[in-house]
Amino acid sequence: MLVSRSFLFSPINKLTVFSQSQPQHTRLLLQSHRIHTMAAEAATTNTSNATAKAAGMDFLTKKVYTPPPWASHINPIPSHTFSLGHLPTPIHKWNLPNLPPNTEVWLKRDDLSGMQLSGNKVRKLEFLMADAVEKGADCIVTIGGIQSNHCRATAVAAKYLNLDCYLILRTSKVLVDQDPGLTGNLLVERLVGAHVDLISKEEYAKIGSGVLTNLLKEKLLKEGRRPYVIPVGGSNSLGTWGYIEAIREIEEQLRSGTDKVKFDDIVVACGSGGSVAGLSLASWLSSLKAKVNAFSVCDDPDYFYDYVQGLLDGLEAGVYSRNIVDIQNAKGLGYAINTSEEINFVKEIAATTGIVLDPVYSGKAAYGMMKDMAENPKKWEGRRVLFIHTGGLLGLYDKVEQMAPLLGNWRRMDVNESVPRIDGLGKIRSFPVHPINTMEVDVDTNSSDTAVKAVAMDFLTKKAYAPSSWASHIKSIPSHTFSLGQFPTPIHKWNLPNLPPNTEVWLKVLAFAFFSLVFDFLHKIPFGFCKLCDFWGPFGNDYRTAKILNKPEAPPNQILRLLNKYAAFCMQVFLIKTSISSFRGVIH
Repeated sequence: MLVSRSFLFSPINKLTVFSQSQPQHTRLLLQSHRIHTMAAEAATTNTSNATAKAAGMDFLTKKVYTPPPWASHINPIPSHTFSLGHLPTPIHKWNLPNLPPNTEVWLKRDDLSGMQLSGNKVRKLEFLMADAVEKGADCIVTIGGIQSNHCRATAVAAKYLNLDCYLILRTSKVLVDQDPGLTGNLLVERLVGAHVDLISKEEYAKIGSGVLTNLLKEKLLKEGRRPYVIPVGGSNSLGTWGYIEAIREIEEQLRSGTDKVKFDDIVVACGSGGSVAGLSLASWLSSLKAKVNAFSVCDDPDYFYDYVQGLLDGLEAGVYSRNIVDIQNAKGLGYAINTSEEINFVKEIAATTGIVLDPVYSGKAAYGMMKDMAENPKKWEGRRVLFIHTGGLLGLYDKVEQMAPLLGNWRRMDVNESVPRIDGLGKIRSFPVHPINTMEVDVDTNSSDTAVKAVAMDFLTKKAYAPSSWASHIKSIPSHTFSLGQFPTPIHKWNLPNLPPNTEVWLKVLAFAFFSLVFDFLHKIPFGFCKLCDFWGPFGNDYRTAKILNKPEAPPNQILRLLNKYAAFCMQVFLIKTSISSFRGVIH
């Protein structure tokens, strides 16, 4: 049976900007399920919270916020924050080609802060969403481009917290009256039920984002709603705290890591200015003291110096923006418009280093950085640089046509029909494995390893593997493992509708990947108090399997044993407890 796409996905409206007479929408608000009635009001920055954070057990909780000591004089200080991101994100060396002599580039992987809620936007939203809930909002209003990462992240965060989301998306004049489709960020926004209003670029430029969001806010107020407005990119003084907090995270990672790295420079894309304001102010105030180099992907440096100055003034920082950040122009042909050289750069970096950059933000910033290094090598010589990967990978789907001519690396496999089949596997042969440039740490799994893991400084390191005591009797125990995934992944309560009385569903997300939402099967667990539902997907089981199967010469029977014995590590888990009082924990 064919189902109308308009039924499956959220409605699209052409935003009427000169008239506020819109049909009223009646919505049933399930106040009993509001997240702030469930959120834990716990004090932050103490031992118990740090433990919960490291174990991924504080996800979607609201907490009292305590700023870093070096930022305690900034005003105003947020009162609360929500745990929305998978933090801390890893830091590791990035083996870029053609660097100036004695120059190192390291990556801060904020692209791994989540999947649906990914990139730098989640850090801002942790503070903005807490403020929205504190003020009693029942819906969120924000604005951005047609493939806005911020709008997608806001739509997901709002749904996590049981808030409606209204998006004003900017598109071309010829497309403003058409269904915008389901590409990239739009797919996620419409899947989570965001209300999408389209505006032309000409109307956007004439009226301005602030007036447009206020128009929609006034309309919603007349309908009896309680909207909370978030500006473009989440970039206001409150959102700036997201990257003030990120500098504290980096400080802790460097202090706890085994390499005792110190960075001379921080490089980041500048799209709306909030992340740049937070990074530059916090780096200047903290012990980091790294020079912040921002590469603007829209507008021009003078505009961003002024905008960042406004954010700093809103925090009563008492510092001049031009003294704490260097902003260079990297917009090329314009915002979200790429030259063939930029697209080829993104492709070459992915092919040589495995790091996929989005073409709108981090791709342009990295391209600008490498171009500046080539033109001014003395400026960068001997320096250790931390590049902030701000995510946005869903934007790649909007560039498929431009990338297609560069990606011809496929062929039909030549199969000899006489090759005998091995039952269950087919013919397996060993492929040559080329060495990769990674750090190798040959140590046992112990408390120090756990500490390094908690601050995400062991990414891409190889370590001797020691199984848990309850698995030590299993045969074929791997000798080593690579740290490839962002673990531990969070566990949080899932507010599913229509559950049996006194039943709770909790969600263990192996990776923040909506692509992996494919049901496999249900297992009935003894004692009748829990069910286990397996999720398999390209962003889930492959991470853990790759860590275990790192020996290409492993015979088929060993591979089968390993897959069987470690299947528990290849699943995303739902824990359904039929009685709160009788819940007995995770079943292995």
